[in-house]
Order: sequence, then C-alpha cells, then structure tokens
Amino acid sequence: MPGRAITIGDVVLLGLDETALAARPMLLTHEARHSGQYARWLGPIGFLPAYGLASLWSWWLTGDAALRNHFESRAGLIDGGYCNR
Repeated sequence: MPGRAITIGDVVLLGLDETALAARPMLLTHEARHSGQYARWLGPIGFLPAYGLASLWSWWLTGDAALRNHFESRAGLIDGGYCNR
C-alpha cells in the first residue's frame, strides 16, 4: 500500500489511521530516511528535482515510479510498502 505517506523536510503527512499505521510499523522509519535525504540534497533545491528525475527513470524502466528510484530503494522499498515481504 504505497503512497499513504509523504515527507517534506521533517514533516510526515500520513493518509492512514492509527490502526493502519500500527500494521505498518516500519513506515515511519522509511519516511525518516527520506527526511535525511531531503536534508542531504538541500531540500527543495536539490531533493525535489533529483527525486522527480529518479521517479521518471524508474517509471521508464519498470512502469513504476518507486521500484528503481534510488531514493525509495535507499529508504527501503519493503519498509515503504512498495514490495511484499
């Protein structure tokens, strides 16, 4: 169930209720990794364009914006809900 959370800087916006979040305990760890990426890539100046290009590259290769996206891979595809265990 990808796409139920987004991180902008140090803020995580969730589209899940408490029960759904409890069923995915590693999701916040995944989003915390994105927070670190955002800081390392200079926030909106570097991270947003780089993430966008990585998403396009992944989509071009696989038809999915996350599976070959360097940022999603480094944050943990399983933790983010992009791959089944």
